[in-house]
Amino acid sequence: MIYQEVLSVDIVDEQLARVLPSILCAYRIQKVDPLIKQVVVIYPQLKGEHIYAFEDGESFIPIPTDDTIVLFQDAYGNRYARFGNEAQMALDLVDVLTQCYHIYPSHPLLHIANLKHMVEQEQVDATKAELLQDAMRDVKITAAFKTKILSVLVQFYQQQAMEQWSLGADEFLDSIDKSLLDQKERQLICNTFIARGRVKKAYAMIKTFGCDKLSSKDLSNLCTKLLINQEKIDDDLLLNLVFTSIINGCQEEIILDFAAKKYNGSSKNMYLLLEKAIEVGAKTADLEERLLAQMLFSNYSEHIDQTFYWYISRMKVSDTLVKAFFSLKSYAYFVEHEDPSLQVFEYLEASMETSSNIQKIPLLYAMALTKYYTTKDVLSERQKALAKSLVFLLIEEGILFDYYKKLAKFIPIPEEILESSILVYHTKGEEIFLHSKVSPYDKEYQRDSIRNMYQNFYVATKTLFSGEQWDYKIYSENNGIPLLEGSLKGEAIDHHQEDSRFICLNKLASIPKSHLQAELENYVCKDAMTKLLFTIQTKGSKD
Repeated sequence: MIYQEVLSVDIVDEQLARVLPSILCAYRIQKVDPLIKQVVVIYPQLKGEHIYAFEDGESFIPIPTDDTIVLFQDAYGNRYARFGNEAQMALDLVDVLTQCYHIYPSHPLLHIANLKHMVEQEQVDATKAELLQDAMRDVKITAAFKTKILSVLVQFYQQQAMEQWSLGADEFLDSIDKSLLDQKERQLICNTFIARGRVKKAYAMIKTFGCDKLSSKDLSNLCTKLLINQEKIDDDLLLNLVFTSIINGCQEEIILDFAAKKYNGSSKNMYLLLEKAIEVGAKTADLEERLLAQMLFSNYSEHIDQTFYWYISRMKVSDTLVKAFFSLKSYAYFVEHEDPSLQVFEYLEASMETSSNIQKIPLLYAMALTKYYTTKDVLSERQKALAKSLVFLLIEEGILFDYYKKLAKFIPIPEEILESSILVYHTKGEEIFLHSKVSPYDKEYQRDSIRNMYQNFYVATKTLFSGEQWDYKIYSENNGIPLLEGSLKGEAIDHHQEDSRFICLNKLASIPKSHLQAELENYVCKDAMTKLLFTIQTKGSKD
């Protein structure tokens, strides 16, 4: 072409720079099919379409970028992406095209090529950022390309917020339609607002779009600044942000103080918060009390012991909560056979010892602590005194358990308890019946008495001598299948009172018949001598 021969950098002025780019970017397309009438060109960066006709079987199409879309259209408006047409660059004058840009950079084709280049580089300076901002205001630029521009600008201003801020940047970020961005880009803007101290703007974005991509550091900074500025905002969202910040490792005292005072969530989350606050020495307000109460009445027992120890050691306690805790732990130990920590019993002992009236101690506490004492090899004198008081309290209330016998090595236990076989059965509330027989005397099971001694703990007792066996079956009210069946055997009892009638009779029961007559005469003689020698003289009797 003639342009190839006559065009040079030296002759380009503004007038030529306005028209030459369309020629210098042109590609020649030859018509290979008579059905094709026009070429449709779409520039992804610009709105609308550009239609070019064929003249003498060819058409020259400006293609400034490699993403330009070229379609072929027939007489009926049908379009084809490919139709066997080959595009060839019309001119190869890169230097001239560059000169045109330097003289007139606003040419539409050169402008979009330059914008595309900047967007693809992703790293821009302040001058390029201004050009990109101008493009954002250009109504001819497509929304899709503006989204790409925004992504580059957001990264640029987020970085600049840490270095040198330019005038007008705040206004530009405020003007951006955040819905056009993806979540990562929104978080970059949010980070920029936080770095600039514009926490209300950042908070508003989080409220609308969330904060999934916000870093732990930025989230901590946001919460800290909101609390320092005492911004009047939605407490629920702020509390969630604060808690998320704490979970992510934040140890700022102002954040922990606020969370301890205001946060109410799951027991698990509240415990994590309390643990963090105590660890860094933050104020916990009434968090221990709120958490303990929630654990007690929501049946969440994990970490409840530690929460209780913090509660009683760090603040004025509520008797109601303390009693509820001891009741829960006593029930779990005595009924559900859970192993509590040693400290639970230490605090339970201390609570009982400071009680002014042993009769007012809840029976469940007494049952749990006395049962716990049976697992000990040694009891202190203080513990022995407490165990004795508690066992006799339970006996007075008609509450009998076989484990009392194990305490005989520490404290005196009444003979009738030691010499009795005690059957205890705990129900879930249903009424039960006892059928039993004592071998070798009874041949058939008979209905027997069993009483509800304490909150569905049923008890029955029998005195069994050596060689006797108590067989029992326990039934529910409406069921013929035994809930429990078993047997208890009479055994020799050693409770350090060799002359008790039970021990003497038990010995007699175990003596062979050939020696029984002599032993029986000896027992009767001793019994008579005891009555004669140790008869108490009453008033008015003879000497």
